[in-house]
Amino acid sequence: MATQGFGIQLAYESSGSYVTVGEITDVTPPSFSKDTIETTHHASASGIRTFVGGLVDTGEASLEVNYGVADTEHVFLRDAALNANDDPTNFKITYSDSASTTETFAAIVTGFEVSSPMDDRITATITLKVSGAITYA
Repeated sequence: MATQGFGIQLAYESSGSYVTVGEITDVTPPSFSKDTIETTHHASASGIRTFVGGLVDTGEASLEVNYGVADTEHVFLRDAALNANDDPTNFKITYSDSASTTETFAAIVTGFEVSSPMDDRITATITLKVSGAITYA
């Protein structure tokens, strides 16, 4: 059954509790991929290549917001993108389904791009590089 996207939330952990980011207009949850390791050898059956799974990259997540220059949550994300050598922050995506399904992960804010078109609202696109596993609940 399809789940409506309206109502999805993204929050970051601060001082032991989660702070919900306001005015989100779009969320792209983490995408992930797995490397492959070739295990083919000279005696492989029928000369067909064989593989096993390798390391998993839990990828990136992104969100777009109606940017509030002085908005506390937006300032936190902007400043996190500017901090060098920072530790990952815990993030949580909460879906709008009846079970309020969540994805929790640690990530580093790697991008903060503001767009200010002449005839529309100011927006910001924030990119998160996931570090480690994603927990689904």
